[in-house]
Amino acid sequence: MPYYNQYQAAQPFPPNYQQSFQQTQPPNVATPNRVQVVVPPRQQPNSSPSQPQLQSQATYYAVQQQQQQQQYYHFEGPPVDQWNQQYLVQQNQQAFAYNQQVQQRYQPPPLPRVVVPPPPNQNHWASQKPYPQQPVQVKQEIPSPTKMPSKHPTPRPHVLKETKPNISKQTTPKMEPDAGSTIPSTQYPSLLLNLADEYIESSRKLEHRTKDYYQLVSTALGCMEAALKNFKLSPLREAQLSLKYAQILYDETNNLDQAETVLTKSIDLCERMKFIDLKYAMQLLLSKILFRSKPRAAVKHLQGMIQDIETYRHVAWEYSFRLQAVFFSTEASEHPNRHEALHQLERIQHVAKMHGDHAIYAYATILESLLHLHTHSLDSISNSQQAMAKARSLQLNPDVEQHLQMPVFMDIIDLLWSLNTANESEIEQKRKNLKETLYSKSIDRDWTADELTWIRVNPSSLKGIATQEGGLVHEQDGKFYIALSWMGKKELEAIGFLLMGVSIAQQNHILKGRAEKFLNEGYLIPTEEIIGQQHMLSARDERLKHRAHLLALHLKTEAGFMLCSTGQWNKAGQLSKALRMHLKKVKGAARTELEAMSKPLALQPKQPSHSPISRSHTQQESRMHQDLRTLAAMNSALILRSPSHPQHERLQSLMDAIATHVSSASPPLISAAYSLLSSTAPDTTTIRMKELLGSTLNIARQIGNNQIISLTLIFMQHKFFRGGVQTEQAVKCAKAAAHQVRARWGSPLWMAVSGMLEIESLVLQQDVSKQEEIGRRRIDVQRAWAAVPEDVKQAMGQG
Repeated sequence: MPYYNQYQAAQPFPPNYQQSFQQTQPPNVATPNRVQVVVPPRQQPNSSPSQPQLQSQATYYAVQQQQQQQQYYHFEGPPVDQWNQQYLVQQNQQAFAYNQQVQQRYQPPPLPRVVVPPPPNQNHWASQKPYPQQPVQVKQEIPSPTKMPSKHPTPRPHVLKETKPNISKQTTPKMEPDAGSTIPSTQYPSLLLNLADEYIESSRKLEHRTKDYYQLVSTALGCMEAALKNFKLSPLREAQLSLKYAQILYDETNNLDQAETVLTKSIDLCERMKFIDLKYAMQLLLSKILFRSKPRAAVKHLQGMIQDIETYRHVAWEYSFRLQAVFFSTEASEHPNRHEALHQLERIQHVAKMHGDHAIYAYATILESLLHLHTHSLDSISNSQQAMAKARSLQLNPDVEQHLQMPVFMDIIDLLWSLNTANESEIEQKRKNLKETLYSKSIDRDWTADELTWIRVNPSSLKGIATQEGGLVHEQDGKFYIALSWMGKKELEAIGFLLMGVSIAQQNHILKGRAEKFLNEGYLIPTEEIIGQQHMLSARDERLKHRAHLLALHLKTEAGFMLCSTGQWNKAGQLSKALRMHLKKVKGAARTELEAMSKPLALQPKQPSHSPISRSHTQQESRMHQDLRTLAAMNSALILRSPSHPQHERLQSLMDAIATHVSSASPPLISAAYSLLSSTAPDTTTIRMKELLGSTLNIARQIGNNQIISLTLIFMQHKFFRGGVQTEQAVKCAKAAAHQVRARWGSPLWMAVSGMLEIESLVLQQDVSKQEEIGRRRIDVQRAWAAVPEDVKQAMGQG
């Protein structure tokens, strides 16, 4: 067996091979013409290898390859004696033990490829017998170890030229570091991503969307794009960076095609690497991108994803996609599909109940209750109450109780029911409940800065799928959550103040302006706090800004109605001008409704060329919009009632249109107002008039509407007890009407009208003891009349 084949099994040499060789080698053994390998001493196993040692090891491997090349040319060494056999066995055992210790410490560098030059004279070698192998040395710039002693002279070896290792070609970044840079190239991706985060954070600190803001966002995107295109990242890091890059493109730019391309490529990567969580996050973002330009394509894409997720039974991600389908169905500006939204919520409840995800179940039932309130069916209130009953049954569950928004929202919906039914006793009790819940939750320190709602899901809903950072499912302390963007703390506070102010609007004069104080408290909450400072400049959160402006407009509009009811016309006019400025910031259907609300507030009634409620009902509209148009039609009917009006002939057709829209499903306030309007019609008979007035008075007392009660009493006094009637009932009716207006309403105009009717009834009694009371009433009437605007005085012929 050739010597070099046996010697190859003993690599690498142990650290003490030279000493062992000197001790075991017999002095008289002749070892001429043997291969001498010059290898520096190896470092101890407990220390890290240095660069010269690695080069020495590479040199040893080069010698072995050269020996194999010489074997190809049929070179054979001298016979191996018994001493060589014992030495090789000993070296093999030592090398094997040493390799086991060093193998896990480091991997040797790639072996250099040594090219052995051909013999100088092939004819010479062919004519000679097999020649013993001469020692081969590799020229290196490292200190040579002490040569092993030999008694025989060594022939001059063949010196090989130094060759560079043949390293496999790798993808190198295009952005080469500077010559004087000390940053390793492997740290450049991390450096670029840190810079991108700093640029985004700096842009969020700006107050307005200026040129600097766009420059910072653009620079951040450039850093991310450079990291993606110029560096080889790990698959997980590349997927996470691609998702973040596409998210910023969606939030801050109009480059939706580029974002879609990045997501499509990254989804394929996630498919190959089995990043299920990130893949679903990218698919959800892709549906949002499609919805901005192609709503139908987005809905179709989302439905296909829901079918696939349902097939694989990825329950935790099914919740997110079905909730997104609910939002798509309700956010459609032209034709909101509430039926599809209710279907998706029912599916969520069914799946959540099967897997024990109580928080998801409660959240879906709350959304269902809200959707029922927006429908126009006769049983919308009852359906909403049934959905809320399911949520109330879980309010003591730990997964539901830990959420801060859910209890507040439950009380808000309860108060909305009472406001729709106008039940005065229930309104007062539920207003107190909302105030207590809102105060207790607002001081809680668990509100997150990002205003997200973290809803817990059971581990069984994940089916053992691993989650990744940036995905839809988040893991914290061994628990799994789904993050949803819902209402934050300040927004809930503003809505609570709005509803509490509206609930006591009829008692505003009695409570000395407490309702106005509630509305002002809600309006004084800064818009940036309602939206969230981190969302103030983001293009994605234009919806949040729109919602905040809409909430502020509702607060101011309700305050304007209260100002009008108490006769503060100048303040109401100023507020109307402010509302017109705010309307420019609101878009869509909400702007139409607010414009309809602001026109009556501006006190500029115009003569409509068409009926306010003759609009086609092919398009669904909110209940508020229907009620506003009905009230506008009633005001138009009062204007057209004058025989001198140019469009007086349209009065009957308008009244018929109003009658078709007012039904048993209408709110009690609309029914009471229509009954009062019908009772004051000129062609109404006395019997019919008394029936309508009695019905109006009963409804108004049930709902606690002081305005309708006062107007009904004033009309009864004017119609039945004026003109010489000197009965006790006439005096009681006049006093009741004046007291109702003076104590519970506070309108200067109607205080003057009711006071004059009371004075007239007292004068007809011709009672001397009533003269002092008549004098006090005259002073009250003069004070109230002074507060009436001059235009109204001129219209009544008293200017």
